[in-house]
Amino acid sequence: MTGPPREADLLARLAHADRAGDGSVGAALAELARFLRDEGRTDEAVLHARRRVDIEGTATPPAPARLADAALFLGTLLLQQGRFDESSPFLQKALDLRQKEFGKRDPRVAEVLTAQGRWMQAAGRPEEADAAFIRAIEVLQDHGPDAARLLADAVEGRAALLQSTGQVTDLAQARERATEVRHRAEPAGEPRPAAGGRAAADKGGCGGAVLFWILAAGAAAGLGGLA
Repeated sequence: MTGPPREADLLARLAHADRAGDGSVGAALAELARFLRDEGRTDEAVLHARRRVDIEGTATPPAPARLADAALFLGTLLLQQGRFDESSPFLQKALDLRQKEFGKRDPRVAEVLTAQGRWMQAAGRPEEADAAFIRAIEVLQDHGPDAARLLADAVEGRAALLQSTGQVTDLAQARERATEVRHRAEPAGEPRPAAGGRAAADKGGCGGAVLFWILAAGAAAGLGGLA
C-alpha cells in the first residue's frame, strides 16, 4: 500500500519509537526513508536518512553493521540526486565499516563497491569505476545464487560503463545478458529489494558465461579485466 495511510502508519511508528527511546528509531527511520524514496520524494527521504546515520553513529553499544547500512542508503540517495561530493564520504564510510566487520570478500562489501563504481563513473573517473565493478564481480561470483541480485547490479554497472566510454557498443546485448542473471535471481512476481539491503536469490545460479562475456568485453577493449 502507498499513499497517505501508509505514510501515516510510518510516521506513527517513528513517533512511538522516539517516545520509547528503545533503539528502534533507526529502523523506523529506515522504513520511512525507503517509502519516501519509492514515492519519488527523495529530498524528504534524505532528511530521514541523515537522521538515521546520526542515530546509528551514536548508538550504545556501537552497531557498525547498522551504521554501514545507513551510510550506504544515504550515500546512494545522494548519488541519485547528483550530489556527488556529499555522497562520497558516506559510501566510503559504508565500505570501511563493512570491510572491517565482514572482511573484504563479503557480498555486502561488493554491494558498496558497485555503488562506488557508479559514483566514480558519474564523477568522470572511468578507470577507477571499472576497477570497483571488477572487484565487486570477483567477490560476488564466488558466492553463488545467494549473491545473484547483487551480481546483476555489478554486471549492469560495468556494462553501462563500458558502453559510456565507447569500449563496448552493444549495450543492449550487455544488458540482456545481465538481465539473464537477474531473472535467475528473481522468481516471477517478486519485487527487487531496495538498495542497501542484502538480497537472497533462488537456486538458478548466476551464469558463468554471462560473467565471462562482460569481463572479457572490457579486457578486449583495454579497460581492464580480472587481476
